[in-house]
Amino acid sequence: MKLYEAPNNCKVVLDSGIELNFHSIDGMFSKCTDDDGNVYYIPADTEITVKLVQRNDVLEEVAQEFDSMRIAFGDTADSFARYVRDMKT
Repeated sequence: MKLYEAPNNCKVVLDSGIELNFHSIDGMFSKCTDDDGNVYYIPADTEITVKLVQRNDVLEEVAQEFDSMRIAFGDTADSFARYVRDMKT
């Protein structure tokens, strides 16, 4: 995946193995930081991988929100929660 395809504010791994916090695209470059707060401007077309642990955590948070809506929305909320959980890798 290219960096410009990643969602804003996620953790990405460059092909070199370096993990950065991706914030946003600004033209042909993206603003990223490391865990120490150092800023990096990485070309937007750089090959990256979105860190799956963070992705799965976010998907679980979304599923839990759907779970909390079961009383009001019944089977629909339950179906959405199941659908979101199936998106985890």
